[in-house]
Amino acid sequence: YDPLTAANEPGLPAPVVSDVNNRPGRGSLAGLYERIMGDLQEASGLLPLEGASRNRPSKVAAEAMLARVALGMGNYPLALSQAEKVLATHSALIDFNTIRQGVSNPFPEALPKGNVEMLFFSPKLSYVILNTGIVAADPELLSLFAPNDLRGKIYFYSIGGGLIYNRNYEGIAVDELYLIRAECLVRAGDVARGMQVLNSLLVKRYPTGNFVPLQAVGELEALQMVISERRKELFGRGLRWQDLRRLNQDARFAKTLRRSYDGVEYVLPPGDNRYTFPIPDDELAGNPIGQN
Repeated sequence: YDPLTAANEPGLPAPVVSDVNNRPGRGSLAGLYERIMGDLQEASGLLPLEGASRNRPSKVAAEAMLARVALGMGNYPLALSQAEKVLATHSALIDFNTIRQGVSNPFPEALPKGNVEMLFFSPKLSYVILNTGIVAADPELLSLFAPNDLRGKIYFYSIGGGLIYNRNYEGIAVDELYLIRAECLVRAGDVARGMQVLNSLLVKRYPTGNFVPLQAVGELEALQMVISERRKELFGRGLRWQDLRRLNQDARFAKTLRRSYDGVEYVLPPGDNRYTFPIPDDELAGNPIGQN
C-alpha cells in the first residue's frame, strides 16, 4: 500500500450485497482499504469489550486489528493511537522465565482465556508439511537470537534433527502492539520513548536480571532495532510477508530473499511482481476483472 498511488491501483472485489449473481469490479486499492478500516471501526462500536473466549470477536480485537492494518498502510499516527488505545487497558505480558523450554506447546492455552497476551486467537491454516521434522527453521533467523534470549529456546523445539517452531501462539496479541507502538514512536521522532516501550517488552524475554536495555543513537538505529525485534518476536504469526512488502518500499530496509534448493538458488528482490499472487483463472472466467 502506497498512499501516493493507492487511488490508481486496482483493489479486489468487495461485495456489499449477498446476491451471488452480482459481479462487482475491483475498484481501487485505496477504496478497498477504506472499506476494511470502515468495517473495523464499525465493528469496534458494536462488539462487546471482550469476547467469552479468545477466539470470539471483541472491541479490543477490532481495535488491535485497526493498529495492524494502519501499520501495513504506513499510516503510523493512526497505528500509534490505536495501539496505545488497546495498551491502555490490555498491556499484560508473559514473563518468559515462567515458560517451559524445548516443548511443542509451551504457552498457556489460548482458549478460553489462558494466555494473558492473546487478544484474538486465530490459528493459520495448518499444512502437514509444517508439522514434520523435514522443515527446519532458517539458520539465519536462529542466529539473530542472542544466547540468553529465551525466545530462541521457547519458540523452537527439536524434532527429527531440526528445529521447528511451536504453533500455539497465533493471532493478535499484546506483544505485537508493543512493537507497533515502539516503531511508530520512533518514526514520529520520539526515539527515547520508542526504545523505552521496546525494552519494556524485551525485559520479559530474557532471564531475570540478565537483560541489558537496548540503546539507540538516532532514529535509523532505533528503527533497525525495532524491526529486528519484530522479526524475532512475531515469528510464526503470518506477519513477515506484510512486513517485507511494507518495508521494501524504503531502501534502508529493503531485503532480497534468497533460498537454495537442490542446487538451485531462488531470488525474490524487493518490489518483485511475485509479491502479489495471481487471481485464479476460474475466478476470472466467472468475473473478468483483469489479472494482477
